[in-house]
Amino acid sequence: MTDLNVIALYLQYPEVNYFKDYFGKSDLGASFVSLDSVGEIKSYIKAGYNNVVIVDFDFKYTRIFDFIEISLLKDVVFVVLANPEGFSNYSFKKIHILHRPFSGKKISILLGCIIEYFKEERFNSDRSELRDKNVLCIPSLDRIDLVKIDDILYCAADGKYTTFHLLSGQKLISSKNIGLYEKKLGSDFLRVHHSYLVNGKHITSLTKKKGFFCELSNSVVIPVSKRKQGCFNKYFDINSLK
Repeated sequence: MTDLNVIALYLQYPEVNYFKDYFGKSDLGASFVSLDSVGEIKSYIKAGYNNVVIVDFDFKYTRIFDFIEISLLKDVVFVVLANPEGFSNYSFKKIHILHRPFSGKKISILLGCIIEYFKEERFNSDRSELRDKNVLCIPSLDRIDLVKIDDILYCAADGKYTTFHLLSGQKLISSKNIGLYEKKLGSDFLRVHHSYLVNGKHITSLTKKKGFFCELSNSVVIPVSKRKQGCFNKYFDINSLK
């Protein structure tokens, strides 16, 4: 971990020295700075880094609205040093209470939680960027394929696996189940059946002879379960045609 940026705020010198020594000896590769004013923080927050602000929180000297503004910034997590009688145990993704007296073990456990939070945020951000680029990652046992979402005709469930059928005729098998992709893919993908997830953009016709079916642009016909017909009515605004 080489992108941890630690900012100490309002800490007394014994604690400043403790944390400076702790991060200096750790293998986190962290940068460390001590500040006496909340107004200076923004100048030291590094874009793209995992910023951890360790603060001795005292309402007498702190402008709370400055902290609220900073807490909304991306890549910033607060660690509040407190006496046990002053704060109850509290832990949130962006705010953590570290009770005195603290130890290296306590700090190590807390940092582990914070680093996992940053990893999760990075993953979600990267996934969101891929979604914005209209790209889906499809993992298999030995590779990850990047596929344009518009090129997906439909997905078929195969036990705990999912088979993607593409416009090109190619089939890709994912090691993830179809329920995951129902959540990942946008509103254009319709769960027409417990075994199928269909791209609505590629549906060319609906038939109601001997059941309910949808035909795709590659002439494949997919069954639609009775309890899923409502999603079709809503997506294609069929009720307005009656």
